[in-house]
Amino acid sequence: MSDESFEELHRFAASLGIPQRGFDRDHYDIPAERYAMVVDDGVVKALKIEDAPTQAEKSSAAAILAAL
Repeated sequence: MSDESFEELHRFAASLGIPQRGFDRDHYDIPAERYAMVVDDGVVKALKIEDAPTQAEKSSAAAILAAL
């Protein structure tokens, strides 16, 4: 892969299912895990961890609001 072509980098990332929102100037930031939690006075009341970092079902706003 070329280090001179952002278009090639974007095509490669897309082929892996990586969303373009992860692009940061010259690279993609890919979290190892996507998660969300509800914390009440320093105590974790709910922790939702996705099966894949590209998913947003368990950690969606709707899922977290339902956990409140």
